[in-house]
Amino acid sequence: MLITHGSAYAALKVGEPMSGRAAAVGRVAVIVYVIGFVAAGIWVAGSIAGHQIVSEVNPLGPSNPLTKHVAVTQGAWLGNYQAHGSLWLAPAIALLAAAVTWGLLGARRPGVAFLSSCLTVAGTILTAGIALFPFLMPSSTQPDHGLSVWDASSSARTLFLMLVAVGVMLPVILAYTAWVFRVLRGRITLEEIRRHAGLY
Repeated sequence: MLITHGSAYAALKVGEPMSGRAAAVGRVAVIVYVIGFVAAGIWVAGSIAGHQIVSEVNPLGPSNPLTKHVAVTQGAWLGNYQAHGSLWLAPAIALLAAAVTWGLLGARRPGVAFLSSCLTVAGTILTAGIALFPFLMPSSTQPDHGLSVWDASSSARTLFLMLVAVGVMLPVILAYTAWVFRVLRGRITLEEIRRHAGLY
């Protein structure tokens, strides 16, 4: 997935012949990604026991990872998908966007291929997040001690302080990111590299 994403970006940012090579690598990486993604899904469904909270959970109660009881059962990682069929859109989007990326790289449309690759990354991460929910860090040795979203939550005061920090720092981050993209705009060609290196 990441090789595909990087190849699409490289195909967008460099001139020929490197752009064509990056697109070719990206197309191979898409095929490997699709095979790996589907194989991982089958493996999770059939061979990996998942965690499921079977005790009462109070999402508004104090954070304490030791107050819940977790059952480890076969196929539990797909429980959210079985309970809500619309969640299957996440892996479907990942696979469809990967196929679109493959086609666009072949058609030498690296800009749109990069955007579809972004959808592949987002769909893949969402697929894993949906499968894990509500767990953030399941414990393989002490299932009852795994961290869920409620166990790992912060206090209202901490969240307010983080909001203030984000309010101050986010404009700074957006400003320097915009500056970097402005400086690095356009394609890099062999001619430009040779000219900057003083080769001719």
